[in-house]
Amino acid sequence: MNLTLSDKYLLTGNLRRDGSSNFAEGRRWVTTYSGAFAWKLNNERFLKGAAFINELKLRLGYGVTNNQNIPPNMYTTLLTSVQTALSGASQFQSNLANPFISWEKTNNANAGLDGTFLNWRINFSLDVYNRKTDGLLLALPLPLFSGTTTGWSPGAMTAPIVNIGSMSNKGFDFRIGSTNINTKNFTWKTDFTLSYIENKVLSLGPGGASANLPQSLNGYVFGKTVVGQPMGAFYGYRFDGVFATPEDFKTHALPVDQSGNPYLVSPMVAVSGMATACIKI
Repeated sequence: MNLTLSDKYLLTGNLRRDGSSNFAEGRRWVTTYSGAFAWKLNNERFLKGAAFINELKLRLGYGVTNNQNIPPNMYTTLLTSVQTALSGASQFQSNLANPFISWEKTNNANAGLDGTFLNWRINFSLDVYNRKTDGLLLALPLPLFSGTTTGWSPGAMTAPIVNIGSMSNKGFDFRIGSTNINTKNFTWKTDFTLSYIENKVLSLGPGGASANLPQSLNGYVFGKTVVGQPMGAFYGYRFDGVFATPEDFKTHALPVDQSGNPYLVSPMVAVSGMATACIKI
C-alpha cells in the first residue's frame, strides 16, 4: 500500500504471509510486515525560498523479516544409505531431529535523510539502522557421546538445528556524490561512501554469558561465537611483537629446562644473509 499527501508526506505499508516446508506442521507459516514514512521537506513552505535545495527528504521505517535458511527436513529424522563390507547396503540415522524449530525473526528500525543541492550537482544519503534478531537458527554443539557433529565427521549424525539466542546489528551508511563535469561528450561524477556496523551476540540460550559456539579445525579452535562479542570472532593468540634483539629475550618470559633454569640467550646469527627473528605471542 502506498499513500501520498500533497506531494509532501509518503506512507508505505506491506503485509504478507510466508510459508516454508523446512519446518513442521503448525510452524510453517509466519507473518512479515513493514511500514515506512517519508517527509519531503523541500516542499514545505519554510524551505520554498531555499533555491539551492532541489530535494530534501526525511525517512523513517520499521519492519519484521523472517529467515528459513537451513537444510531441508531437519525437523524430522533422516536415514542415509551406505555400502557395507559384504557388498550390501545398510541405513543409519544421519541427523538428530528437532520438530520445534521455527522461523528466525529480525526487527528492523531505520532512519534516513536524502538531499540534492545546487541544480542536482551535489547529493547525499544518510541511513542509521538498528536490527535485532531473535531465535537464531544455529546448529547446537552437543557432547561427543551424543554421536553428533556440527561439521564433517564420517558416521556421525548432524547436530540439531535450534532457535537459540539473539543478536544485534547497529550502524550507519553515508554516501555523498557530486557531478563535477557534465557535457555532451564527457561526464565526471564522484562518489564517497562511509559505513560502520557493530555486530554483537546478545544471548546464546540457557548457557548464559559462558555459552559459546566454537569453530575448530583438526582439533584446534580458530573461532568462537561468544555473548557480548561479534559472531564468529577469530580466536587465538594475541600478537605481542617481534623478538628483534637479545635484550628482548631477557625482558620476556623464557623457556626453562627440567630443573627450572632458563636457557641461555645467544646473539642473533645470520642465516643465508638474513637475520633471524621470533614472533612473540
